[in-house]
Amino acid sequence: MRLFILVVLLFSAASAAEASEFAVDTVDLLAPLGLDVNAAGPVLVRMDVDRGRLVVANTLSSSLSVIDCASGAVKNIPLGGRAYQHLKSEAMTIDPGTGVVCLIGANRFFIVSPDRSESLSIPTGVQFESIAVDGSTGNIFLAGRESAGLGFYQPASGTLTTVDWLETSEPLINLNATPPPPIRRVISDGALGRMVAVDGSTATLRLFDPATGRGDGGRPLPLPAGGRWHLAGYREDIHALYLVAETAERKVVKAARIDVAGGG
Repeated sequence: MRLFILVVLLFSAASAAEASEFAVDTVDLLAPLGLDVNAAGPVLVRMDVDRGRLVVANTLSSSLSVIDCASGAVKNIPLGGRAYQHLKSEAMTIDPGTGVVCLIGANRFFIVSPDRSESLSIPTGVQFESIAVDGSTGNIFLAGRESAGLGFYQPASGTLTTVDWLETSEPLINLNATPPPPIRRVISDGALGRMVAVDGSTATLRLFDPATGRGDGGRPLPLPAGGRWHLAGYREDIHALYLVAETAERKVVKAARIDVAGGG
């Protein structure tokens, strides 16, 4: 295994123009701890454009880092639990109205206020993989293969319920060396006033009212069911959902732009 090495460059006091040589020392940070590999794990990163902040979820340190992009100042907020390192970018989102960060952890999710440096941990009982927040109500929706329904959290009452959506569920396991992307996702479209729920196992899309949690009848998507689905992006201004479908063997077979509002 490759060691994680900190290389310290020690320059002389002479100016850069005058310095023709410099000494290099290596400092092994892992050996004194009895470790041979740096396994800090992946992180989730999201930009809060409206507030000029970069938000980073740290898996093993059980904290959220908020970086002010103008000053470079860093604020670390303890979570009381770790972000789930197997999850993808859909596991963290930001409330556009308040800047509150919603982050999925291991069988729970966190609601973090960077302005107040406070975090709230909500147990879920199952492992969700995708999270979205409605900017008008603050209501939070969660989706994942371990739940046939959508998680529906209402901060006003502090209640977490399950909204009917699908008929099947399955355990979330590490299916190969790189964990698969979420096969079920939920995305907030504030301009449309709807939550967009996508299920790759049945190749269907359904819209939900973020205030009540009620869903419409749904519709099929022109993509092969199953395999590995990737969220390529969402354009709220034109209500366009971009998806890429792979087979289980990771062969890309189709890409699509879905007109969520119009049905195309």
